[in-house]
Amino acid sequence: MARPTKYLTGQDKIEAAQPTRNLIQEIKTTSGKTYAEISAALNAYPLQPYRLVISEATLKKYASGNSPMSKQRMTNVAKVAFSLGWLSLENYWTYNFEFDLAAQEANLSEVQRDAYRKSRLFQAIRGFADAGYLREEVQAVIDNAYQKLAHEFE
Repeated sequence: MARPTKYLTGQDKIEAAQPTRNLIQEIKTTSGKTYAEISAALNAYPLQPYRLVISEATLKKYASGNSPMSKQRMTNVAKVAFSLGWLSLENYWTYNFEFDLAAQEANLSEVQRDAYRKSRLFQAIRGFADAGYLREEVQAVIDNAYQKLAHEFE
């Protein structure tokens, strides 16, 4: 007996690959780089949690719409592309599937929400540190952001 197929028709596969195609084409257009250069930049990205191994051929396959990307891989590509300036903020949220705050926070207790917010803050700070920012620069950014938002905490 044959293994069940993931997509019922060819049209289902094309529709599933559309977000992948849009993401890769936006990255190519915005960056102005070749697929080989994009592949090298994605593969060399310094932050360990988002280390990607995507070949030039795979990027071409994604860009042509022949193959859909998994949601986790798409999220990681979007994070790296956004940090490299190859993806707009609006489109970053379109492709970041793990960061649906409204859905996540609706299901959390107050203690869980507090822990979740602290973990997100820690991840943001860790991202600055991993990207090579000095401790003083990160502290200055946090202080400035807090001063701008302090009235909301009162």
